[in-house]
Amino acid sequence: MQRLRSFTTFLLATAVAFSSALAQTTPVDRLAASYHFPVGSYAPASRIAALETPLPPGSLQLNEPGIPDANLMAHGFETLPAEYGLRCQDRAFYVAPAVPEDFWTLRRTLLDLPDAAGLGESNGQVIFRRNQVFGWMTWQGSALFLGTCTVAPVAGPARTFSPVIGLFQGQPVAVMAGLDGTLAWCGPGGPERTLRLTRGGLRVMALSWDGARLAVAGWDPGPVILLLNARTGEVLRRVGWSFGLDALAFSGDGQTLLVHDVNSTYALLDARTGEVLGDWSNESWRQGGLLGGGASSFVQVGAGSGPLRVLDGLTGRMTRNLNSYEVTANALTPDGLWAVTADRRGQLKAYRSRDTNLGFPRAPDSAVTLGTASAATLLIPGRSPDEVLALVPSRTSAGAAAVQLLGWRVNERSVAALNTVEIRPRDLLALDLGAGTLTAVPACLPEPLRP
Repeated sequence: MQRLRSFTTFLLATAVAFSSALAQTTPVDRLAASYHFPVGSYAPASRIAALETPLPPGSLQLNEPGIPDANLMAHGFETLPAEYGLRCQDRAFYVAPAVPEDFWTLRRTLLDLPDAAGLGESNGQVIFRRNQVFGWMTWQGSALFLGTCTVAPVAGPARTFSPVIGLFQGQPVAVMAGLDGTLAWCGPGGPERTLRLTRGGLRVMALSWDGARLAVAGWDPGPVILLLNARTGEVLRRVGWSFGLDALAFSGDGQTLLVHDVNSTYALLDARTGEVLGDWSNESWRQGGLLGGGASSFVQVGAGSGPLRVLDGLTGRMTRNLNSYEVTANALTPDGLWAVTADRRGQLKAYRSRDTNLGFPRAPDSAVTLGTASAATLLIPGRSPDEVLALVPSRTSAGAAAVQLLGWRVNERSVAALNTVEIRPRDLLALDLGAGTLTAVPACLPEPLRP
C-alpha cells in the first residue's frame, strides 16, 4: 500500500510537472520567459483596462510585486508624471510582443481615443493622457512596454522651459512654457499674460531674432506647430504634424522656420503661412538642436560630441562642417555668411558658412580673444549683419552671479563690452533689441514637483 501511495504521488507530481511544461509553451509564457519574469508575476491581458483598448495577441500584464525593472518603473510612474505636474496612482504595466508596425498602430489608436491628447514623443516612446489616465508606451527589441495610472486632477506645476533668450523693445519681457501646455509672458513684476495653449503638452519653442514671431511645438491633441505673434500671444497659424517635434529655429531674417521631428524629417516652413517649402530626411544625424541665420542657413548642432553642420534649410545640403571639440557655444551671423564658435579657452572663431571643402577647417577665417575669466556659454546673432553677441558668466564686485554681454563684429580685432546684469536662480535673460543690453526677468511659472 505504501508503495502504491508512493507511485500515485509520483504520477501526480509528474502530471503537475507535465501540465506546467505545457503551460510554458503558451505565447504569454514564452514572452514572460524571454524577459525572465518569474512565474506568478504576470497574467494574460487582452485589453488596457483603464482605456478599454485592445492589446496585441499574446500580451501580458505584470503584477506590481513581480515587476523586475525598478528603474523603468520609477521613470514611467514617477519621473515622467512629475514633469507634467502629476502623481500616479493605481498603476498597471503591460508587455506585448511587437514589431515596429504594432507600436505605430497602437500609438495611432491611443491618440485617436476621445478626449486623449499627446504629451510628448521621442524615438520609440510616446507619452499621452486621457482625462485622469496618464500613460506611456515604448518599443524595445521585439516587445512594447506600456504603463498607465490614474492621476490627481492637479498635483503641482509642470516642468518649464524657455527660448535661449528673450527679445524685446521697450518693456522687458521673456516667454516661458510649461510641459502641460501653459505659455506665459514674464515681466519684471510677474506674469503679464498666461495662456493655456494646447490640450496636450508643449515641447519646444523658438523666437525669431527680431522678436516678432514665436513658434511653439506641442500636442493638441496630436503633434502641432503653432505660429504666434510674440508680443500679443495671438495664434497666427496652426500646422498639424505627423510626429512629435524636437527642434525649431527661425532663419536670420525671420521669414522661414526649420523644424525637425522624431521621425528624422526636417522641413522648412514659411513663417507667415505655415506652408511647407521643402522637406528632407537624414537618419544618420543625431539631433541636438537648430540655430538660424541669414535667409535659409542653419546650424544643426550635433548631440554630444557630434560636428556642427551648416545647412541649407530648403534642401538639407551641408555647406560647412565644423569640429565641436571644446566648443561651448555657436551661432550664425544675421547675414548667414559666418558661423562663429566660442571655445573653452575664451576665443571666438569665425568660419565662412559656405565652402566647397566639407572637411574640418584647420584654422578659422577670423578669431578674437574675449579677455574674460570664463568662456562664453551662449552666442546669438547680433544687431549688425556680421555681428554676434556673446553671453559670459561673471561676478559682480560684491560676488553676486552675473552675466556679461559682449559684441563682436567678424574681422574686428577686439570685442565690445555692452553691459553686465546680476542674475538670481530661475531668472530669465532678455535682450533689448534697441539698446543692445541685457535684462534679468524673474521666471513667472512655478517650479515643478520633485518625484
